[in-house]
Amino acid sequence: MIKDSLEGGTYLVRNRILVVNIFLVTLFVLASVSAFVGQNRPANDFRVRYKVTLASGGAGDHSSETVTMIKGARERSESHMGYGYDTVTITQCDLKRTLQISDTTKKYVITTMETGQPGSTTTPGAAASTPT
Repeated sequence: MIKDSLEGGTYLVRNRILVVNIFLVTLFVLASVSAFVGQNRPANDFRVRYKVTLASGGAGDHSSETVTMIKGARERSESHMGYGYDTVTITQCDLKRTLQISDTTKKYVITTMETGQPGSTTTPGAAASTPT
């Protein structure tokens, strides 16, 4: 009998914790949406920040972050992976090309997009990138 009442008590505690967590997540989402709507940005500008942290046993945490910005027909993604591996990718849809930039190695690659039209400057067998 005592064991059954204790299990029921832990069930109630877990249930309360679940309800509180759902409430806090809902509150966070509402606050985030209201803050995002309250910003004075043009309708075609967009920015997303994505951060991942991996905890390892005793060796320290490893985190990576990606920031993506979209404005009109262009997109810029900055990836910060740590250990000096940072890259920037710029997609220029209006110019039909993608630039990959590594600031640490001071190199970049320009890749043209396939259009599928007869007057296209790239061919399927040709190299479309020019490293510098």
